[in-house]
Amino acid sequence: MGPDDPNDPFLFARLIYTAWKDTEHAIYNTAARAIGSDSRMRYRTVDGSETFETELYSVQLNTIEDVAEELISTGLDLAAVSSGKIVDGNTLLSTTESKGSASREVKEIIHANSKLSDKAQHNYNILDTWFDNKRVKTGISSGKETKDGKSYRGQSQANKWNKEDETPGKYVSEIVNRIPEGKGARLKALDYESKDAKKLLDQLDPTRHKRP
Repeated sequence: MGPDDPNDPFLFARLIYTAWKDTEHAIYNTAARAIGSDSRMRYRTVDGSETFETELYSVQLNTIEDVAEELISTGLDLAAVSSGKIVDGNTLLSTTESKGSASREVKEIIHANSKLSDKAQHNYNILDTWFDNKRVKTGISSGKETKDGKSYRGQSQANKWNKEDETPGKYVSEIVNRIPEGKGARLKALDYESKDAKKLLDQLDPTRHKRP
């Protein structure tokens, strides 16, 4: 359907029509899921752009990305059905933009954490500095590192525990292994974590460390 021109005199009418069609799709898709059907309703895409035409298709759940998209669609359809899409034009426009953005971001996150991901990874430990730097948790992340070379994910967990326990500085994170982008990167990180966790088994805190 392309970007909407705010000066278009028919913009509000088209947004209302889109809301009605979105609701129609949501009701159909929700009912199909309820009876176990793989039939779904969506806008027809022509040359990479959505049109106002509706088409039926069979949902395929062959990959993690397929499952992620179906989960996102399920949540959005349920929200649309429960809300009735009774909103103003600005909300409709922002909802449409948010839907695409959320879908892309969630799929990127799931893909990065997939066992098949080739994205660069790092392994980290969280240390208890009040008890001889005892390593209480191991972890993996495909995310960024801080300027001082710490894992954003690991350090955010450490900071959360420090805040919850009111023990500032007690927990800190440390990157112990880095795996560059390439085939099997996530699998290599998982293998390292498994071996690391076994080596640190007598140190890991079962209330903090869940796997492996």
